[in-house]
Amino acid sequence: MTRPVPIPSRRTAIKAGLAAGAGLAIGSRLELFAEEVARQQELPLFTTVIPRTGERIPPVGLGTNRYSVSAPADIENLCNVLKTLTDRGGSVVDTARGYGRAEEVIGGCITENGNRDQLFLVTKYTESNGRRQSGGAPVDHMAQMELVFERLQTDMIDVMLVHEVRDAANLLPMMRELKAAGRFRYVGVSTSSDRDYRAMAPHLGRGELDFLQVDYSIGNRSAEETMLPLALEQGTAVVCNLPFGGRRNSVLSEMGDAPLPGYAAELDCTSWAQLYLKYLVSHPAVTAVIPGTTKVEHAIDNNGATRGRMPDAAMRARIEATYDQIAGA
Repeated sequence: MTRPVPIPSRRTAIKAGLAAGAGLAIGSRLELFAEEVARQQELPLFTTVIPRTGERIPPVGLGTNRYSVSAPADIENLCNVLKTLTDRGGSVVDTARGYGRAEEVIGGCITENGNRDQLFLVTKYTESNGRRQSGGAPVDHMAQMELVFERLQTDMIDVMLVHEVRDAANLLPMMRELKAAGRFRYVGVSTSSDRDYRAMAPHLGRGELDFLQVDYSIGNRSAEETMLPLALEQGTAVVCNLPFGGRRNSVLSEMGDAPLPGYAAELDCTSWAQLYLKYLVSHPAVTAVIPGTTKVEHAIDNNGATRGRMPDAAMRARIEATYDQIAGA
């Protein structure tokens, strides 16, 4: 069985592509990586279906909880990341009002890159995002949501999610109004904590949600117990946040220097990131994954998971066994 090509660190991956494009001398491992990047671009693009409409999207996008930056160089870098996503056939960008300046930065990048029509924009809002008005008057959440369009510099947002399930009863009706008016295409609820699943289940079970966002990774499969089967039953699209786990317990760091298993080549994977992203998007309930991405080289690597062969149930079990063996060692 052919083993996957050894790859350099994700930090040096982009150097391979740049050096190869400029005809510069690079090490053999970087040359191999550049060849793999080119080869993967020739593989078929895998897409998933949004159940409510049948719309198809490439499933690997990017998360932007670290996009609240101000320095021009940092903004330029993030604009390059967003452009890399669409240049390679990706589209899903997830952000939130609670991510500081992230929506504003993304909006500026969209205008700079001129690629709004290539993006599938997902953002989130909670009641706590609005401040109490002077005199204790309640927040005008409709006006606050209008500010989201201004920050993202767009007239339409693909998905708007309530990011605190406790706010869903109050905010979902308003969001559905904006959906009916053509401002949002889909609405739903988001969480990054398993403890919210019990409260989310009734909204999901009543068929109120076009989209559901949950914490799901090879290292945290609790969403498989109730939420993913229920979403599949209700025809609700699922976006997976924290697909590599948290910063302190990344499933990628858990792999250390462990080599990729030989079967990764059967899935056209050349990195642990690609293998674990393909594991997630191959679940029948999953529509998209949004790994936090602030580096072009990571965007390139992650994009490899949108192309080539995908795991079936038997292969998913092998991937789980590999992870459990290495992470539990």
